[in-house]
Amino acid sequence: MKNNNIKIQVFGSGCPSCKKLYESVKETVANMSLGTEVEYIDDIQKLLQLGVMSSPVLVINNKVMVAGSIPSQEKIKQLITEGLENPQAEAEAPKESGGCSCGSGCC
Repeated sequence: MKNNNIKIQVFGSGCPSCKKLYESVKETVANMSLGTEVEYIDDIQKLLQLGVMSSPVLVINNKVMVAGSIPSQEKIKQLITEGLENPQAEAEAPKESGGCSCGSGCC
């Protein structure tokens, strides 16, 4: 069953860390039986529009929840649950990690 109360997106450049976050989020969504599609966006212009300088980026309901790191599946589940409980809630500003987590320096 599709859950229309939550929109989940992963933004990244296509690096291994970005793909890892995407796969981890998809697995978490499947384990939660949400039926929600997780969108992967590799458009750098859209990434820049988010105002973050680190990738990968997890966005839930149009709010940046994580930038520049790969949270545990438990943390991802917590963030998704918060998004379901309060889909219009403002997320705290992410803490910048100083660069792309893939280590290539090109993201």
